[in-house]
Amino acid sequence: MRILYDWRPWQDFHGRGVARYIEALFSECMRLSDEESWILLHDDGVRPVFDSVLKERIHDCSQTDFDKGKFFDNEFDVYINGSACCLSVDSRIVLDEMYPKNVMRACRHRTAILHDFIPLFFQDYICDENHEISFALQSEFLRTLDHVFANSCFTATSAMRYIPLPREKLSVIYGGVDTKKFFSENSQSPYFVSNRKNHIVYVGGFASQKNWQGAVKAFCMAYIRGLLPADSSFFIICNANQESKDALKKLTESYGLVYGKQILATGFISDETMVNLVSTARASIFPSFLEGLGLPILESYAAGTPCWASAFHVTKEITFPDCTFNPFEENSMIQAFMNIYSRPDLCQKSLEFGRKLLTDISWEKAATKVVWIFKKITERDYGQ
Repeated sequence: MRILYDWRPWQDFHGRGVARYIEALFSECMRLSDEESWILLHDDGVRPVFDSVLKERIHDCSQTDFDKGKFFDNEFDVYINGSACCLSVDSRIVLDEMYPKNVMRACRHRTAILHDFIPLFFQDYICDENHEISFALQSEFLRTLDHVFANSCFTATSAMRYIPLPREKLSVIYGGVDTKKFFSENSQSPYFVSNRKNHIVYVGGFASQKNWQGAVKAFCMAYIRGLLPADSSFFIICNANQESKDALKKLTESYGLVYGKQILATGFISDETMVNLVSTARASIFPSFLEGLGLPILESYAAGTPCWASAFHVTKEITFPDCTFNPFEENSMIQAFMNIYSRPDLCQKSLEFGRKLLTDISWEKAATKVVWIFKKITERDYGQ
């Protein structure tokens, strides 16, 4: 079986969550598969670095090679696009860019990974008619694919509702976490406050659906009311630009708190520093209005830190029920911050829930399902 894995979305999202998802899933598929022919489709630019074992098994080709007809006489059993939709492509050429005709003609079966439908609900993603048409065309094109891999039940349900895709064309694969990268002294220990510092972490960004402003306001209000310890603090871990940091500083100071003391955006930090901040926190919090999966929640569990998250969309699938809150209600979020400091019993239950979840959700299980689907959809080609 010859599998063509479209790596170009990894290049577009390089360094972000979607890129981590694409790389981790592909690497695990390679490790689990006995197939010899895995081909990476890529553009010129930043390239992935694989370990020596995978590197020996991977062949690659550029989109330019296809355009020149290098693969004209070749045929691939399965094509998979690492990210089903992209908003940065002009609507007049979006399908040719995302699903090039010369590539599609060379592939017997076509699949894609669907991450979320966030652009449907947040105007700063679809800011003009071009973006709207581009997203609509790509969503409609998903109906022509042989199979779509959704990263959560919520995303799969959304695909059935908004496209709509038939259930038999969808598989939920979730994702996983690099347990080695996120391993810490607290990864396997019971929850003890004495092993923690008094900060809370949010790993995410400043996009509108992330609800960072709501989380900051709730923390500030809880703090000025004396509902949190005097030395408590809230870290936003992301590669924040100066404009975002300035907005955060202004919001913090409007409540009389000190930016850099009670509230802080870290900017880009190393993986080692991030894991240290997460693993020593009292808890992590994930306040998004809408997500496709929420890898930082899984990573928090792997680091040995409980998580509070929104009681809607996908996060309720991967969060202990008593540790969820309404991201649209200020008092609900304030209560969440209070519970993090006052309810170590809930923190322990969150960790127990998360550790159990990580035995059910992993890159290995996601990759196993992907490889199985590939074999299933190609069986009829070989009379099986």
